[in-house]
Amino acid sequence: MIYYGFITVFKKADAAFVLVFLSLTIFFVWRTEVVHRTDDQVLNIEFRNLLLGIVLILGIGAVIFIPLLYNNKKFSETVL
Repeated sequence: MIYYGFITVFKKADAAFVLVFLSLTIFFVWRTEVVHRTDDQVLNIEFRNLLLGIVLILGIGAVIFIPLLYNNKKFSETVL
């Protein structure tokens, strides 16, 4: 739904979407490094690493796959 909003508002929606979500991903990666969940240092490091992996996978997946799949005609014919 967010990508559709970008398409209706911006002329170059792919570039704007990639720029916004890439900057959001970088921001969330930066904020993930300062997360303090518990007093145990080992658990904090493990939690940060797991959260960092999730943020990177979701952010890069959104930046690459949403515009790619939306603009792919074979995907829209087969799946949608």
